[in-house]
Amino acid sequence: MEYCFTPENQSKTKICAGGEMQGVTGGDSGGPLAVVRNNRWAQYGVTSYGRFTGVQGKTDRLISHGVFTRLSAYCEWINKTTKGEVKCQ
Repeated sequence: MEYCFTPENQSKTKICAGGEMQGVTGGDSGGPLAVVRNNRWAQYGVTSYGRFTGVQGKTDRLISHGVFTRLSAYCEWINKTTKGEVKCQ
């Protein structure tokens, strides 16, 4: 988990998330980081890159952490570009 808490992977413009058998894989770049909030899907980020590590003693398990662009850091640009069609907070 140390990977997620380095300054370059967790900041005002980046979110790091993942875990054992969770996270990103090849081809995920550009995809969403989404969660259910108030019974609706909300997108928090866009996949940028990731890292895999093995789970000690388990050859069939991986720990994956993805680094995502934090959408809230770009709300002004998103609102302007979409002319308010996309709600950003």
